[in-house]
Amino acid sequence: MSENIKQKTVLSCWIIFAILIFVHGFEAIVLRMDETVFGENCINKLFGIFVWNLAYSNPAA
Repeated sequence: MSENIKQKTVLSCWIIFAILIFVHGFEAIVLRMDETVFGENCINKLFGIFVWNLAYSNPAA
């Protein structure tokens, strides 16, 4: 997966950005995290870290 991301950098960035925008919208509209102790973008940041780790992990190693 890592080699595919390196070859299609712009497309990969757009896909990850679209996924994170969807998660942010879900968090803001459905979960209403901005009214909780965690604050705004808590789940979005955790999900972003997860997606980044998933995209850049090297399963062959």
